[in-house]
Amino acid sequence: MGIVTFVLSTRRWAPQNYIDLKIPDSSIQFNQYGNANNYLSLVSSESDKVGGQAFVTEYANPTTDLATQIRSQFVNPSIPDAQASQDALLALFDKFPYITRLYARMSAEEMTEDPVFMVSSNTANVSNVHDLTDPKFDYSMCGTQTPPPPPPCTFTYCGRRGACLDVMAQAPYSSDPTQTAPAAACVCANDATARLTTTGSNVADVYCEPVAVDLDDPATSPLSLAPACEGFDCGVHGACVPINGNPSCQCEAGYAAVARMNYDSTTGATSPSVDCMPAPGPAPALPVVPPVGQTTIPSGSHSSGGASSGKGGAGTGGASSGGTSTGSLPSSGGASGAGSPATSSAAAGDSQASSGGCSVAKDPTRSSVTGFLVALAGVAAARRRRARRAALFS
Repeated sequence: MGIVTFVLSTRRWAPQNYIDLKIPDSSIQFNQYGNANNYLSLVSSESDKVGGQAFVTEYANPTTDLATQIRSQFVNPSIPDAQASQDALLALFDKFPYITRLYARMSAEEMTEDPVFMVSSNTANVSNVHDLTDPKFDYSMCGTQTPPPPPPCTFTYCGRRGACLDVMAQAPYSSDPTQTAPAAACVCANDATARLTTTGSNVADVYCEPVAVDLDDPATSPLSLAPACEGFDCGVHGACVPINGNPSCQCEAGYAAVARMNYDSTTGATSPSVDCMPAPGPAPALPVVPPVGQTTIPSGSHSSGGASSGKGGAGTGGASSGGTSTGSLPSSGGASGAGSPATSSAAAGDSQASSGGCSVAKDPTRSSVTGFLVALAGVAAARRRRARRAALFS
């Protein structure tokens, strides 16, 4: 799940009890044919390498440009509270002249501690626009070269309890099983099932979700959730398992979970699904990552095999996945006197800007300034509603 936190203050803020994670631009890759990039999977995988609890600073700048854009935007008089929301948001920017946007991706089992934020000791501004063009790229070759797309697993992270395989699967939106295309498949460990999710380009993807925390299990949870597997098909070689109110798939041994988009020619509607298909070769090793909330791998941890799809033998370890990101424990120092900040956190959708073509490009952090304005307008409206309730009961 994506989590976005906005902090309005007089200067930049950072996580206090989570890792302050940096994703190098050099690690971001684009699929020039599908307009996809691997930013979301990078945030997930690099966070797991430092214990699964980390925030990336995606934007940190004075609010001047945002305030200018808000003042220039048309306010629709037919939308209730539109003008009041704009006025409240501008008032916040007048009071707090600096904004920090932080982003995290966490699974349910990693949510063991609430994040706390503090004034950052790093005072540098952070832009949300990144130029990812290779400085050695030859623009004269742009119209003639046709480089192959990156492997599908470049854009998929199966989680700490899964491993990715590049496979050939039924082509997206096709009803013909003979039409195939490269796809990413997740082989999940015995203690995880394949859950359907979406990427930044709103494309179906799979994540291996541990079953340790399952609100659908009546033996461990008093909650009663609606049946999640009704109408959900995992294919001939998979079985649907409800996990935390969502359908997930347990594939047979030797099979891997592939997400695909389906097209209904009658209704014109599209829908995602998961199919358990034969894994081409032995299951890859699971990533060796620190336990949740820890930044180092305990001594004695080693690879004891690979992932296993469902009912076959399981491995519980794997080769180290290396590391490309920069993570640091936050400094307890930092400048003082920042005042009480205005903070907003929300679960984030996975919409993500991407760019194709020869000059790959801008904003790998998934959102434009418009995203700031929408989220902050909600904060302003919520504050105004609380103020009204306070007035009623004062």
